[in-house]
Amino acid sequence: MYLSLKNISKKYKDKEILKNISFDIKEGELICILGPSGCGKTTLLNIIGGFISDFSGDVLLSDENINNIPPEKREIATVFQSYGLFTHKNVIDNVSYGLKLLKIDKNTRENRAKEMLEKVGLASYEKKKIKELSGGEQQRVAIARSMVLNPKLLLLDEPLSNLDVHLRDVMRKEIKKIQKQFGVTMIIVTHDQEDAFKLADRVIVINEGHIEQVGTPEELYKEPKNNFISNFIGENNIIDENLVIRPEEISIKLDSSGEGKVVDVTYLGATVEYLVETPDGNTLKVLTMSTAERFNIGDKVLVQINN
Repeated sequence: MYLSLKNISKKYKDKEILKNISFDIKEGELICILGPSGCGKTTLLNIIGGFISDFSGDVLLSDENINNIPPEKREIATVFQSYGLFTHKNVIDNVSYGLKLLKIDKNTRENRAKEMLEKVGLASYEKKKIKELSGGEQQRVAIARSMVLNPKLLLLDEPLSNLDVHLRDVMRKEIKKIQKQFGVTMIIVTHDQEDAFKLADRVIVINEGHIEQVGTPEELYKEPKNNFISNFIGENNIIDENLVIRPEEISIKLDSSGEGKVVDVTYLGATVEYLVETPDGNTLKVLTMSTAERFNIGDKVLVQINN
């Protein structure tokens, strides 16, 4: 396996941050580590990158144990949440910085940096200062600085958290494009389900330091292994402990004798969300396409579960 984590555990004082984490990643995969704040996902990324050394377990890259290899000597590049760019240097100096540390001659490193800037769509940005760039442009510079080193593995810590909604969507597409273009194996840490679902080949869901489930976005959504996944991934109607229904799996129909009553309506653009009270005291969340039959607060409806 290309990357293998075996029984990774980490404590800070008496608190267990990671508990016996094990998983494998294939070469060329884009993996998202997803979980709520404080679940241990960034700690795990830092262990893989070599920035935390006092842990138990093993990290293997291309079948080589890299536990004792320092970050700068691992064939791993990391893009931090803050991007970590040098604001006093221009774009090309930032991108070529790692090559300079490797004692590569000036002409070679500048040529390689220019090629990388072209590949990430920043060919005309060589002499620009970092402060002159947008958040998305800064992120691409950070990725270019990492990719110019030709790493075996690229790690990104919450790469979209500093961006507005529109730019997040643009950068998701850019990250996927770059990942496919270079074929680099990539691990992205995020707390945002939408980021994980739109980016990842597979998602590793972590909660309170342990893995809850590993699978494709579709597997996590349609086949949750436990209540945590059911509640954390998407939205649910919990009918009882054995019956969990997604909002889109319920349909409603206008019916004056119906026992359901619409108590709230939220227009979401492509979809409309209804809250429907039922005689047993439950309030069901129902999601329909905005082009379907529309209902108003107070309407009596017939409720049907479609799964």
